[in-house]
Amino acid sequence: MKINAQIIKLATLFLFVVFMSSCSKDKGISNNCNCKSSITRVCVVYYQTGCSDPWDYDDESDEGQLNNLREFFKNKGIKLHNLGMDHDGREFMCSACHCSTGTRFCAQVSKKDLDDIKEYGFKEN
Repeated sequence: MKINAQIIKLATLFLFVVFMSSCSKDKGISNNCNCKSSITRVCVVYYQTGCSDPWDYDDESDEGQLNNLREFFKNKGIKLHNLGMDHDGREFMCSACHCSTGTRFCAQVSKKDLDDIKEYGFKEN
């Protein structure tokens, strides 16, 4: 009986560990740019460059890069909705500042902000 109780406890512990490790905390980062425009918002996309983007860089994490982007445009009076990023494979094999890294940022902006955000290299998606 002791052996069966120990096996049940171990099996329960194992299932608990498996269950907990399969959960991931959603940090609000979209891993793709499948954006849909709405009546009041427009989808925009920007291809990150090696070093000529007007906002600060944070090479440590995706979340850091998105926070920098969000803060930059907040200071410009442009609110980014549903901000996300992905890697679409358009990386160029060059090391110049203007070359694409293959990462793109996507968001929705208010239609009134569309012309303003285009001035920073975003394109309507």
